[in-house]
Amino acid sequence: MKASIARIQAAHAVLQQIGEQEEVPVRGRYRIYQLSREFMQVLEAADQLRDQLLEEFAEKDQDGQPKYISTEDGGVEVTLTDPVAFRERIAELMSTEEEVEGQPLRASELGEAIAKISPAQLVTLGPFFEWDEEPR
Repeated sequence: MKASIARIQAAHAVLQQIGEQEEVPVRGRYRIYQLSREFMQVLEAADQLRDQLLEEFAEKDQDGQPKYISTEDGGVEVTLTDPVAFRERIAELMSTEEEVEGQPLRASELGEAIAKISPAQLVTLGPFFEWDEEPR
């Protein structure tokens, strides 16, 4: 199954939400775990590339360390030398198509929980979900 990193990230979040439902049988939870593990391999590699981009675009202090600024909400951000170019490269990274091993999650593996999954969640799962029974 092939999808953009952004889609894989969104589908991973939906899988986590579905996996928390009590109605998902053990078989379904196991399949969610397997698919999530495959997603994590792709997402961890993407995080490493994002970190490399941050390092490349970070403004450095005298010691060569990234400069940080405090945000209004109490967090910190890296000061970027070229924020526009950084955002472009991140967008390019997130649109990169990656292959995800394994089989799509099937409706029958979700048991009664299938009735609680929203159409938006199904759309987000996209190629990672398939109907193997008549929708209820």
